[in-house]
Amino acid sequence: MTLPTPNFSHRQPAVTGVWERSLDLLSEELSHHNYTKWIESLELRDEGAEVVVLDAPDTFAKEWIEENYLGQITDVVGRLSSGRLRVELGVREREPTAVERPRPVRRVAPPVAEVDAPPFHPRMTFDDFVVGPSNRFVHAAAEAVATKPGEAYNPFFIYGGSGLGKTHLLNAIAHRAWRENPRRMICFLTAEQFVNDLVDSTRRHRWDAFHDRYRRVDVLLIDDIQFIAGKEQTQKEFFHTFNTLHAAHKQIVLTADCSPKEIDHLEDRLKTRFEWGLIGDVQPPCLETRLAILKRKAQREGIALPEEVALLIASRVQSSIRKLEGCLIKLVAYTSLTGQPLDLARAEELLRDLLYEEQREVSVERIQQVVADHYGVRVADLKSKRRTAAISTPRQVAMYLCRTLTSHSLPEIGRLFGGRDHTTVLHGCRKIGERKEQDPSLAQTLRNLRRKLESVPG
Repeated sequence: MTLPTPNFSHRQPAVTGVWERSLDLLSEELSHHNYTKWIESLELRDEGAEVVVLDAPDTFAKEWIEENYLGQITDVVGRLSSGRLRVELGVREREPTAVERPRPVRRVAPPVAEVDAPPFHPRMTFDDFVVGPSNRFVHAAAEAVATKPGEAYNPFFIYGGSGLGKTHLLNAIAHRAWRENPRRMICFLTAEQFVNDLVDSTRRHRWDAFHDRYRRVDVLLIDDIQFIAGKEQTQKEFFHTFNTLHAAHKQIVLTADCSPKEIDHLEDRLKTRFEWGLIGDVQPPCLETRLAILKRKAQREGIALPEEVALLIASRVQSSIRKLEGCLIKLVAYTSLTGQPLDLARAEELLRDLLYEEQREVSVERIQQVVADHYGVRVADLKSKRRTAAISTPRQVAMYLCRTLTSHSLPEIGRLFGGRDHTTVLHGCRKIGERKEQDPSLAQTLRNLRRKLESVPG
């Protein structure tokens, strides 16, 4: 039996060209930025009797358009087709070897008022940053990012303990990027400020202003990004902000106290995006670097710092550059108020409390010894490749205590436990952290070990 040939002539005139006319309406309803950035990136694949099929340039753009504009697109298409057409989104087919991202936003930067200096911390520049073995890689990457924002490493994620120079590097990047092009729109803030601004904008219903503030910049620098973890609405908003800037090849620089994988309660989709670019960790500085930092800062403050005093501070304060600065500030205050010169005896007296506090930080070696003694094993067993329960549990307990009681990073801890990978350390720490919530006996053991370690300097 021969089937009749379908005849679409009776409905084709009613729907043909609907997408073309929809573009006209959408260009009027949306801002110029959003229309050219997202709507113009869509290609019409098919416009039939029941559906308009549109292709986004990639999955990244498709997800964004689905969440933000599909409802409005469907509404416009429905109005122009008297409700007969629905909208489907797909992804444009590409050659597998060529991965393209949505083209960058093209706009003319607004005029910038002439100022004598950039609006960032005046002393936190690359010139004032002391480079040593612990930060050489991150410093070089930061300079590359500042010289070519959006081209070198994007995003650039810096992590490390408190007081090791992460905020200094953020300011240095902002300074350099601004100096090379004062017309660049640079946004520098803490994650806490981002959260507070989001809450205030939600309360005032000022979403457009909030989006413009963060999604139209050339360089976005956020300090302590781990602060958004666990905040669902903030993470959602930052996810979309990140996507917009990254798609437009705008530079994103973030800092945190740990790597993306280690940030608890952070959405996986954000962790993945934070790992798209370059990740660098800042380690505690070595003795030579600490000495150089002290001397540079003392020279800047105009204080004559005797060599033996500098060596005293640098050898005793190992965990934080900020603590080094705290010691120097106290010495500067003394000399400026009394006019008396500094000597070793006077410095030890003035800094007694600060130096004693620093000495109380527990060493990895002491943790290993105390844990080994408690479980009746050898320190060598903790560093060995043995995986029996009698060894693995003490080893994981020791790693957990190292993570919570010292400023050492995961790679450093792994190295001190027989050259283990940082992921092994992370797994062990998480396992003990989860077990102690369910096992009162383990929780008590951890409390006892911690009390013993903190009661005796090690």
